Amino acid sequence: MCAVAEAFRELGMDGVQVFEDRDPQMIAAREIHDLCGRVCVAILTVNALVSYMLEVKGEEYWQALADHVRGLGCPEDHEEVVELIKSFTLRYNRRFLNAKLSRLRGLKACPQITNTALRGNLRALWKSIAGCLGSGREAKTVVFAVKMAYYGLRASGKHVRVPAEVPIPADFRVARITYLSQMVDVKAKTLNNVTQVLMRKPQVIRRTWYEVSRLSGIPPLNLDAPVWVIGRYVGLGRKSSIVEALRNTGITNHLEEGVIKHLIGELLYLLPD
Repeated sequence: MCAVAEAFRELGMDGVQVFEDRDPQMIAAREIHDLCGRVCVAILTVNALVSYMLEVKGEEYWQALADHVRGLGCPEDHEEVVELIKSFTLRYNRRFLNAKLSRLRGLKACPQITNTALRGNLRALWKSIAGCLGSGREAKTVVFAVKMAYYGLRASGKHVRVPAEVPIPADFRVARITYLSQMVDVKAKTLNNVTQVLMRKPQVIRRTWYEVSRLSGIPPLNLDAPVWVIGRYVGLGRKSSIVEALRNTGITNHLEEGVIKHLIGELLYLLPD
């Protein structure tokens, strides 16, 4: 854990934002901002609250949202934002559809989510979302919505700090890297089995990354982008192949390759060189 934190300390917040800028979710956020201005923050926040059990990879899904907004035009108020996301969900996000539509109906009665998101108060937004949904604040979709609001605010040119108490979203990629970094020990036969075991213990994932955050000085929610971007390439199987894949994204134009290799070496400790 200390070794992972040290790699993130070396990366620093400036390096974290280089990864954020190449996160497909941020790329989609900037496209939506170019189309709709600051209302992109509300669009991203509401959509994040039904962004689970997707039918396609996250990269494709968020680009599809940007294309959907381009095709339908920009909403002007909270109710129109919810209706936009409803139409997108009916087309691109149909697994557990009834539950997602039910959540969207409930969100119509919570305009404070849009208002708080647009004001840029991420701590208040976090509390507002949990209260509206009747959910725990650490729930994956709740904290993911805060992340997407943050992306929307950054796309809008706002300089906002992510509250240190908001946890990392305990999703599949984060679970996998929590294990590959050797920060937790899980007994299972395959990497997929390990990940499934950890996904049933999200409190373990959150506790691990809270400690990395404490030691590195980087908020847990900001740790998510490097983990998620690097996690995209785990299937390549070797650290050197993942470095090459990141080189092709242009990240090495903005970060020293040694810093990236150090981070990959610690996050993917169990993979061969």
